[in-house]
Amino acid sequence: MLGRSGLRVSLLGLGTGGANVFGQARGAGPDEARALVRAALDLGVDSFDTAAGYGDSELRLATALAGVPRRDYTLATKYHPRSPDGTLLTPAEVRTALEHSLRRLGTDVIDIYQVHALRAADGDRVVETHLPVLERARDAGTIRAIGVTESFAGDDPGHQALSLALDDGRFDVLMVGYNVLHQTAERDILPRARAGGIGVVVMAAVRRVLASRVALETQVAELKASGALAADAVPDSDPLGWLVDGGSTSVQAACYRYVAGQPAVGTVLTGTFDPAHLTENAAAVSAGPLPAADEARLQAIFGHLDMGLGR
Repeated sequence: MLGRSGLRVSLLGLGTGGANVFGQARGAGPDEARALVRAALDLGVDSFDTAAGYGDSELRLATALAGVPRRDYTLATKYHPRSPDGTLLTPAEVRTALEHSLRRLGTDVIDIYQVHALRAADGDRVVETHLPVLERARDAGTIRAIGVTESFAGDDPGHQALSLALDDGRFDVLMVGYNVLHQTAERDILPRARAGGIGVVVMAAVRRVLASRVALETQVAELKASGALAADAVPDSDPLGWLVDGGSTSVQAACYRYVAGQPAVGTVLTGTFDPAHLTENAAAVSAGPLPAADEARLQAIFGHLDMGLGR
Protein backbone atom coordinates (compact mmCIF):
# COMPACT_ATOMS: atom_id res chain seq x y z
CA MET A 1 0.00 0.00 0.00
CA LEU A 2 1.51 3.31 -1.07
CA GLY A 3 1.00 5.34 2.08
CA ARG A 4 -2.41 6.91 2.50
CA SER A 5 -2.98 7.10 -1.27
CA GLY A 6 -5.07 3.93 -1.29
CA LEU A 7 -2.99 2.61 -4.19
CA ARG A 8 -1.51 -0.87 -4.12
CA VAL A 9 1.82 -1.00 -5.94
CA SER A 10 4.52 -3.54 -6.72
CA LEU A 11 7.71 -3.14 -4.72
CA LEU A 12 9.62 -2.77 -8.00
CA GLY A 13 8.32 -0.21 -10.49
CA LEU A 14 9.33 0.41 -14.09
CA GLY A 15 10.51 3.94 -14.85
CA THR A 16 10.62 5.37 -18.36
CA GLY A 17 13.17 8.14 -17.83
CA GLY A 18 16.81 7.98 -16.86
CA ALA A 19 19.56 7.26 -19.34
CA ASN A 20 17.46 4.83 -21.38
CA VAL A 21 14.34 6.99 -21.66
CA PHE A 22 12.28 3.86 -22.31
CA GLY A 23 14.50 2.77 -25.18
CA GLN A 24 14.46 6.10 -26.98
CA ALA A 25 18.16 6.68 -26.28
CA ARG A 26 19.08 3.74 -28.50
CA GLY A 27 16.31 3.98 -31.06
CA ALA A 28 14.25 1.05 -29.80
CA GLY A 29 10.85 0.68 -31.38
CA PRO A 30 7.37 0.32 -29.90
CA ASP A 31 7.44 -3.48 -30.18
CA GLU A 32 10.44 -3.63 -27.83
CA ALA A 33 8.73 -1.28 -25.39
CA ARG A 34 5.62 -3.42 -25.44
CA ALA A 35 7.67 -6.58 -24.85
CA LEU A 36 9.39 -4.99 -21.86
CA VAL A 37 6.10 -3.87 -20.32
CA ARG A 38 4.53 -7.30 -20.82
CA ALA A 39 7.61 -8.93 -19.27
CA ALA A 40 7.23 -6.56 -16.32
CA LEU A 41 3.60 -7.49 -15.84
CA ASP A 42 4.47 -11.20 -16.01
CA LEU A 43 6.99 -10.62 -13.20
CA GLY A 44 4.37 -8.88 -11.07
CA VAL A 45 5.72 -5.40 -11.76
CA ASP A 46 2.55 -3.37 -12.10
CA SER A 47 3.70 0.17 -11.31
CA PHE A 48 4.76 2.39 -14.21
CA ASP A 49 6.28 5.85 -13.96
CA THR A 50 6.68 8.32 -16.80
CA ALA A 51 6.67 12.08 -17.44
CA ALA A 52 5.68 14.61 -20.06
CA GLY A 53 9.34 15.57 -20.24
CA TYR A 54 10.61 12.09 -21.18
CA GLY A 55 10.32 12.53 -24.93
CA ASP A 56 7.60 10.22 -26.24
CA SER A 57 7.57 7.97 -23.17
CA GLU A 58 3.94 8.71 -22.32
CA LEU A 59 2.82 7.75 -25.83
CA ARG A 60 5.04 4.66 -25.92
CA LEU A 61 3.83 3.52 -22.52
CA ALA A 62 0.20 3.95 -23.55
CA THR A 63 0.80 1.82 -26.64
CA ALA A 64 2.64 -0.82 -24.63
CA LEU A 65 -0.21 -1.06 -22.11
CA ALA A 66 -2.98 -1.16 -24.73
CA GLY A 67 -5.33 -4.03 -24.00
CA VAL A 68 -4.22 -4.45 -20.37
CA PRO A 69 -7.17 -3.86 -18.01
CA ARG A 70 -6.73 -0.47 -16.38
CA ARG A 71 -7.27 -1.92 -12.92
CA ASP A 72 -4.23 -4.17 -13.37
CA TYR A 73 -1.57 -1.47 -13.14
CA THR A 74 -0.72 1.83 -11.47
CA LEU A 75 0.18 4.75 -13.71
CA ALA A 76 2.21 7.77 -12.62
CA THR A 77 3.32 10.74 -14.66
CA LYS A 78 4.69 14.23 -14.06
CA TYR A 79 4.57 17.81 -15.25
CA HIS A 80 7.40 20.30 -14.87
CA PRO A 81 6.34 23.38 -12.86
CA ARG A 82 8.31 25.71 -15.13
CA SER A 83 7.92 26.25 -18.86
CA PRO A 84 10.89 25.94 -21.24
CA ASP A 85 11.47 29.69 -20.97
CA GLY A 86 11.89 29.36 -17.20
CA THR A 87 8.65 30.96 -16.04
CA LEU A 88 6.45 29.25 -13.48
CA LEU A 89 3.33 27.72 -15.00
CA THR A 90 0.02 29.45 -14.37
CA PRO A 91 -2.85 27.44 -12.88
CA ALA A 92 -4.45 27.25 -16.34
CA GLU A 93 -1.21 25.87 -17.78
CA VAL A 94 -1.07 23.22 -15.07
CA ARG A 95 -4.54 22.09 -16.03
CA THR A 96 -3.54 22.05 -19.70
CA ALA A 97 -0.48 19.95 -18.85
CA LEU A 98 -2.68 17.43 -17.03
CA GLU A 99 -5.10 17.22 -19.95
CA HIS A 100 -2.20 16.74 -22.35
CA SER A 101 -0.86 13.80 -20.34
CA LEU A 102 -4.30 12.23 -20.07
CA ARG A 103 -4.61 12.31 -23.87
CA ARG A 104 -1.12 10.97 -24.49
CA LEU A 105 -1.60 8.17 -21.98
CA GLY A 106 -5.02 7.32 -23.37
CA THR A 107 -6.67 7.22 -19.97
CA ASP A 108 -9.31 9.12 -18.04
CA VAL A 109 -7.47 8.87 -14.73
CA ILE A 110 -3.83 9.12 -13.69
CA ASP A 111 -3.09 7.32 -10.45
CA ILE A 112 -0.25 9.61 -9.33
CA TYR A 113 0.23 13.04 -10.90
CA GLN A 114 3.51 14.55 -9.77
CA VAL A 115 5.24 17.91 -9.72
CA HIS A 116 8.46 17.09 -11.56
CA ALA A 117 11.87 17.95 -10.08
CA LEU A 118 10.58 20.56 -7.66
CA ARG A 119 13.22 22.98 -6.43
CA ALA A 120 13.01 24.40 -2.94
CA ALA A 121 12.97 27.96 -4.29
CA ASP A 122 9.71 27.19 -6.12
CA GLY A 123 8.06 25.31 -3.27
CA ASP A 124 5.92 28.06 -1.80
CA ARG A 125 4.65 29.28 -5.17
CA VAL A 126 3.86 25.80 -6.40
CA VAL A 127 1.93 25.05 -3.22
CA GLU A 128 0.05 28.34 -3.49
CA THR A 129 -0.83 28.32 -7.21
CA HIS A 130 -0.53 24.73 -8.49
CA LEU A 131 -1.68 22.58 -5.60
CA PRO A 132 -5.28 23.89 -5.70
CA VAL A 133 -5.50 22.81 -9.35
CA LEU A 134 -4.22 19.35 -8.48
CA GLU A 135 -6.58 19.06 -5.51
CA ARG A 136 -9.56 19.92 -7.71
CA ALA A 137 -8.45 17.28 -10.21
CA ARG A 138 -8.17 14.73 -7.43
CA ASP A 139 -11.61 15.66 -6.12
CA ALA A 140 -13.01 15.27 -9.65
CA GLY A 141 -11.42 11.83 -10.05
CA THR A 142 -9.05 12.80 -12.84
CA ILE A 143 -6.10 11.89 -10.63
CA ARG A 144 -6.03 9.66 -7.58
CA ALA A 145 -3.01 10.99 -5.72
CA ILE A 146 -0.85 14.12 -5.78
CA GLY A 147 2.88 13.55 -5.85
CA VAL A 148 6.11 15.51 -5.92
CA THR A 149 9.59 14.53 -7.07
CA GLU A 150 12.84 16.20 -6.16
CA SER A 151 15.59 17.48 -8.43
CA PHE A 152 18.06 14.73 -7.55
CA ALA A 153 20.27 15.56 -10.52
CA GLY A 154 20.33 19.18 -9.38
CA ASP A 155 21.60 20.82 -6.24
CA ASP A 156 19.38 19.47 -3.46
CA PRO A 157 21.24 16.58 -1.78
CA GLY A 158 19.62 17.56 1.51
CA HIS A 159 16.08 17.12 0.15
CA GLN A 160 14.94 20.67 0.94
CA ALA A 161 12.14 20.56 -1.62
CA LEU A 162 10.71 17.34 -0.20
CA SER A 163 11.01 18.69 3.32
CA LEU A 164 8.89 21.67 2.28
CA ALA A 165 6.34 19.32 0.72
CA LEU A 166 6.17 17.33 3.94
CA ASP A 167 5.74 20.55 5.90
CA ASP A 168 2.74 21.44 3.74
CA GLY A 169 1.16 18.05 4.35
CA ARG A 170 -1.07 17.87 1.27
CA PHE A 171 1.08 15.72 -1.02
CA ASP A 172 0.15 12.05 -1.00
CA VAL A 173 3.32 10.64 -2.56
CA LEU A 174 6.93 11.76 -2.85
CA MET A 175 9.80 10.52 -5.01
CA VAL A 176 13.26 10.66 -3.47
CA GLY A 177 16.78 10.00 -4.73
CA TYR A 178 18.11 7.32 -2.40
CA ASN A 179 20.81 4.67 -2.59
CA VAL A 180 23.60 3.09 -0.56
CA LEU A 181 25.97 6.00 -1.30
CA HIS A 182 23.32 8.65 -0.69
CA GLN A 183 21.44 7.76 2.49
CA THR A 184 20.46 11.26 3.59
CA ALA A 185 16.74 10.51 3.20
CA GLU A 186 17.04 8.22 6.22
CA ARG A 187 17.79 11.17 8.49
CA ASP A 188 14.51 13.01 8.07
CA ILE A 189 12.50 12.36 4.89
CA LEU A 190 11.76 8.65 5.30
CA PRO A 191 10.83 8.80 9.02
CA ARG A 192 8.54 11.80 8.45
CA ALA A 193 6.91 10.24 5.42
CA ARG A 194 6.23 7.01 7.25
CA ALA A 195 4.82 8.83 10.27
CA GLY A 196 2.54 10.91 8.04
CA GLY A 197 1.37 8.07 5.82
CA ILE A 198 3.03 9.57 2.75
CA GLY A 199 3.84 7.11 -0.01
CA VAL A 200 7.53 6.91 -0.95
CA VAL A 201 8.87 6.12 -4.41
CA VAL A 202 12.64 5.68 -4.76
CA MET A 203 14.66 6.75 -7.79
CA ALA A 204 18.39 6.32 -8.48
CA ALA A 205 18.67 3.16 -6.37
CA VAL A 206 21.22 1.85 -8.87
CA ARG A 207 22.44 4.40 -11.36
CA ARG A 208 25.73 5.31 -13.00
CA VAL A 209 28.42 4.88 -10.33
CA LEU A 210 26.60 1.95 -8.72
CA ALA A 211 25.98 0.22 -12.03
CA SER A 212 29.67 -0.19 -12.86
CA ARG A 213 32.46 -1.74 -10.80
CA VAL A 214 35.05 0.51 -12.46
CA ALA A 215 32.99 3.64 -11.80
CA LEU A 216 32.46 2.60 -8.18
CA GLU A 217 36.18 1.96 -7.68
CA THR A 218 36.94 5.41 -9.11
CA GLN A 219 34.37 7.05 -6.86
CA VAL A 220 35.66 5.29 -3.76
CA ALA A 221 39.23 6.31 -4.61
CA GLU A 222 38.12 9.94 -4.87
CA LEU A 223 36.29 9.74 -1.55
CA LYS A 224 39.33 8.29 0.15
CA ALA A 225 41.62 10.89 -1.38
CA SER A 226 39.37 13.70 -0.14
CA GLY A 227 39.15 12.25 3.36
CA ALA A 228 35.41 11.58 3.08
CA LEU A 229 36.11 7.86 3.55
CA ALA A 230 38.78 6.29 5.68
CA ALA A 231 41.50 4.47 3.75
CA ASP A 232 40.36 1.12 5.17
CA ALA A 233 36.59 1.76 4.95
CA VAL A 234 36.15 -0.56 1.97
CA PRO A 235 38.58 -2.36 -0.33
CA ASP A 236 40.05 -0.39 -3.23
CA SER A 237 39.16 -3.22 -5.62
CA ASP A 238 35.51 -4.26 -5.85
CA PRO A 239 34.58 -2.03 -2.87
CA LEU A 240 31.15 -3.56 -2.31
CA GLY A 241 31.95 -7.12 -3.29
CA TRP A 242 31.45 -8.21 0.32
CA LEU A 243 27.71 -7.71 -0.20
CA VAL A 244 27.69 -10.67 -2.56
CA ASP A 245 29.32 -12.77 0.12
CA GLY A 246 26.35 -11.75 2.26
CA GLY A 247 23.92 -13.58 0.01
CA SER A 248 23.06 -11.14 -2.79
CA THR A 249 23.58 -12.30 -6.36
CA SER A 250 25.37 -9.07 -7.32
CA VAL A 251 26.33 -5.69 -5.91
CA GLN A 252 23.45 -4.15 -7.85
CA ALA A 253 21.00 -6.66 -6.38
CA ALA A 254 22.21 -5.75 -2.90
CA CYS A 255 21.69 -2.05 -3.68
CA TYR A 256 18.09 -2.70 -4.67
CA ARG A 257 17.53 -4.81 -1.56
CA TYR A 258 18.94 -2.08 0.66
CA VAL A 259 16.46 0.61 -0.37
CA ALA A 260 13.51 -1.74 -0.92
CA GLY A 261 13.89 -3.06 2.61
CA GLN A 262 13.28 0.29 4.29
CA PRO A 263 9.82 0.34 5.96
CA ALA A 264 8.80 3.71 4.51
CA VAL A 265 9.43 2.69 0.89
CA GLY A 266 6.50 1.71 -1.31
CA THR A 267 8.12 1.33 -4.72
CA VAL A 268 11.67 1.30 -6.05
CA LEU A 269 11.99 2.33 -9.68
CA THR A 270 14.24 0.64 -12.20
CA GLY A 271 14.89 2.38 -15.49
CA THR A 272 16.26 -0.61 -17.36
CA PHE A 273 15.18 -1.40 -20.91
CA ASP A 274 16.70 -4.88 -20.78
CA PRO A 275 14.24 -7.69 -19.91
CA ALA A 276 17.06 -9.76 -18.39
CA HIS A 277 18.06 -6.90 -16.09
CA LEU A 278 14.43 -6.37 -15.20
CA THR A 279 14.14 -10.02 -14.19
CA GLU A 280 17.30 -9.73 -12.06
CA ASN A 281 16.01 -6.59 -10.35
CA ALA A 282 12.65 -8.16 -9.62
CA ALA A 283 14.42 -11.16 -8.09
CA ALA A 284 16.54 -8.82 -5.98
CA VAL A 285 13.65 -7.00 -4.33
CA SER A 286 11.79 -10.30 -3.95
CA ALA A 287 14.73 -11.64 -1.92
CA GLY A 288 13.78 -9.35 0.95
CA PRO A 289 15.88 -6.89 2.94
CA LEU A 290 19.63 -7.20 3.27
CA PRO A 291 20.96 -9.04 6.32
CA ALA A 292 20.90 -6.62 9.23
CA ALA A 293 24.68 -6.75 9.56
CA ASP A 294 25.19 -5.73 5.91
CA GLU A 295 22.69 -2.89 6.23
CA ALA A 296 24.36 -1.61 9.39
CA ARG A 297 27.80 -1.80 7.77
CA LEU A 298 26.63 0.23 4.75
CA GLN A 299 25.15 2.84 7.05
CA ALA A 300 28.32 3.03 9.12
CA ILE A 301 30.51 3.46 6.02
CA PHE A 302 28.41 5.79 3.86
CA GLY A 303 25.67 7.21 6.09
CA HIS A 304 27.55 10.47 6.77
CA LEU A 305 27.97 11.38 3.09
CA ASP A 306 25.72 14.14 1.74
CA MET A 307 27.02 14.71 -1.79
CA GLY A 308 24.15 13.26 -3.80
CA LEU A 309 26.26 10.39 -5.11
CA GLY A 310 24.70 8.03 -7.63
CA ARG A 311 23.00 10.69 -9.70
